[in-house]
Amino acid sequence: MYKKTRKKRLKHEAFRAACMLFGPLVFYELCTEAAAAGCSLFAGHTGTGSSHSLLAGSGNALFVTGAGAALAFPFLFAVYRALEKMQLIGQGTEEKNAKKTTATRTKTTVPEIAKARPCRNHRLLAGCFFSVLAGIGSCLCLNMVLQVFLPPSEGWSHVQEAIYQTPGALRFLVTVVLTPLTEELIFRGFIHKELRRHMGTAAAVIFGALLFGLYHGNLSQGLYAFLTGLCLELVTVWSGRLAPAVLCHAAANATAAAIPVIADFISHRSEIPSMPAEFSYGAPMALQPQTAVILSAAGLLVTLVSLYKTKEVFEKA
Repeated sequence: MYKKTRKKRLKHEAFRAACMLFGPLVFYELCTEAAAAGCSLFAGHTGTGSSHSLLAGSGNALFVTGAGAALAFPFLFAVYRALEKMQLIGQGTEEKNAKKTTATRTKTTVPEIAKARPCRNHRLLAGCFFSVLAGIGSCLCLNMVLQVFLPPSEGWSHVQEAIYQTPGALRFLVTVVLTPLTEELIFRGFIHKELRRHMGTAAAVIFGALLFGLYHGNLSQGLYAFLTGLCLELVTVWSGRLAPAVLCHAAANATAAAIPVIADFISHRSEIPSMPAEFSYGAPMALQPQTAVILSAAGLLVTLVSLYKTKEVFEKA
């Protein structure tokens, strides 16, 4: 009887783990496929015009990605909040009992607890700020390192083409808002929490970042996503929240989108002959190795300091 019960419980745990690890990703991909089918159908009926040009060609990929994220996020967020609420019921009772015991021992009053809330909110804002800096620094560092040591793959070149041939407002909406929200909800929400149930923190961080890298497909983009994923996993572990990781991810994507724009502006405003028109990983090699090393070192320094401050802030919260 005991063996049957144990076997049944193991099957239940395996099924739950599979649903939590792969269910959100499968649903996200289905939403993306539905968005692609809808875009193709709409482009076929439109025929010509600005809508057709947006839904056809390389710009279609980024538009489909954003549409898939917009379709998937509301449902995934509702499921995540429901699961989180069920998990917090037990924790909430334990926390209440612990607070009652602490209040009895230390005679802490309600006004004193209320005074501590602004300080906690202040630390959350500070942690989010340093998370944003970590995202900016990691993007700069990894872009420069990969540009020098790893030639961009064909898949990454197609991704870059899809991004930079899309109108600026849509590019910002997809890469800085929709994609970070949906991907962080999936990887640092569902997947990270499930990994933490079955393994230690260090292993969960590494496996979570590895899955994040594998999800991005090609070698160049996958390596970039894996290293960035390590930062996002650490921020999630230290903060215990999704918001800092979302902001870190959004800052990294915004930096990647802003670098070529800033470089193009400088190249037209300055007399520096070596300033490239495009200044992002995936663009043709235009930087001197010494310049790339300096920029990558600066980005690494910003990343390490920001991650250290992020950990320090959230540990004191």
